[in-house]
Amino acid sequence: MKKFISSAIFTSVIGISSIFVSSVAKADFNVSQYAQSQADGCTAFPDRIRFAYDFTGACNSHDWCYSYSEVSRKNCDDSLLREAEASCNGKRVCLKAAQVLYKGVRRFGQPYFLRARQASGRPQNDSR
Repeated sequence: MKKFISSAIFTSVIGISSIFVSSVAKADFNVSQYAQSQADGCTAFPDRIRFAYDFTGACNSHDWCYSYSEVSRKNCDDSLLREAEASCNGKRVCLKAAQVLYKGVRRFGQPYFLRARQASGRPQNDSR
């Protein structure tokens, strides 16, 4: 039964990752709307899935890092991965979801980073 549940959760994570990738790839970025927003969690990736993971805190910290810190985008993204993995308590499905989330922000996060920095007036320091 435990193996079945893990398998079902893993399948959900993979399905969600494909939704994440397609929704981010097709996103219509609105600078003024983004500038008015506050931390919104994981944006196109679910913040949490019951019994699998909860990345809300890590994603909110990541939003803050993009908007208000003066470190590079890579540092913000690496910090997101560390925080997300730390919240997993060793659960494999959670660790896999953290990797999917990280790969998504590395691949599609550039426009979000640039708009967040522009809106906050912070230096871009984008060393990808």
